Amino acid sequence: MSGIGREAKPTWGTKRWIRHAESIEKAVLRRSTRSLAAMLPIAGTFVAGCSAPAGNADWGAHFEVVDTLTVADSVLSQLLSQRDSAPERPWRVAGLGTEAWMPSPAAGRRAADAFMGIPRDVGEVPYWPSWMRIYGATMGSTVFAATNFTYAIRVYGGDGIGVDSISEAPPSWRQPRRPEMGEFAYSTAPENRAYFRSFTFLTGLAAVSDGVLIVTHGRYLDVPDSPTGRLDQIVGAYPGRLLGLTAMSEYVNVYVDGSRLVTDAPAPGEILGYSPGRVVFARRMPGQPGYTLTEYAWKRR
Repeated sequence: MSGIGREAKPTWGTKRWIRHAESIEKAVLRRSTRSLAAMLPIAGTFVAGCSAPAGNADWGAHFEVVDTLTVADSVLSQLLSQRDSAPERPWRVAGLGTEAWMPSPAAGRRAADAFMGIPRDVGEVPYWPSWMRIYGATMGSTVFAATNFTYAIRVYGGDGIGVDSISEAPPSWRQPRRPEMGEFAYSTAPENRAYFRSFTFLTGLAAVSDGVLIVTHGRYLDVPDSPTGRLDQIVGAYPGRLLGLTAMSEYVNVYVDGSRLVTDAPAPGEILGYSPGRVVFARRMPGQPGYTLTEYAWKRR
């Protein structure tokens, strides 16, 4: 059982981890916002465009398979190292489809972090700043930015000024509960696992044109001896990984000029990379070795 004032040692993680989380939390609460746009309320024509979704769950009606490639764990590890080691350099998957050059997701996160910073709706919540992951995607002069904890995708121009946003969550979205200050200091591992399994969170962004954005979201699953391996690295599974939980994308939504075109389609995997008109997903099939990489092409309307 958990409770305030109970004399017990923390059962989740280590004292050092808790001190680290709470120190970041306090630092963020004192931190000033890095841009005016990050403090503005989410608003814009994109919200209106998504208020009454006219799309459907048919991913295949709008994206077609270009090619698939099965790779071993060691190969995917090398690809991730190539992708993430130099954010300023494009990368590609040799032997897969068009072998198109793709921007590093780290470059998208860097742009999103520079323009958005830590949003107030995340920075003011206990624990979330230390567990937050920023997602970013760029196409041309447009930057899409979001965090894992809220379905709030901010859209910026190349000058860093917010121009629009997407904030109407799809039906499958389950918003995380805002924890209380110190809530996890003396809670048990089962209590912490229950918290992280109670909500969904963003897992990836991909921009295949100036007006076409792919958004994936999923949840932490309790899968004993899960073979997902490197896929957790794609999603950014911390801190659920410390609890033995596996982060997996479950749904994909597609937006065209702010209107939701595809609603809660089953995710083809985890977003590995993207380029104009193309997106690559990575997936581990149950009972099979290695990973399946699939390149999809946007069927322009």
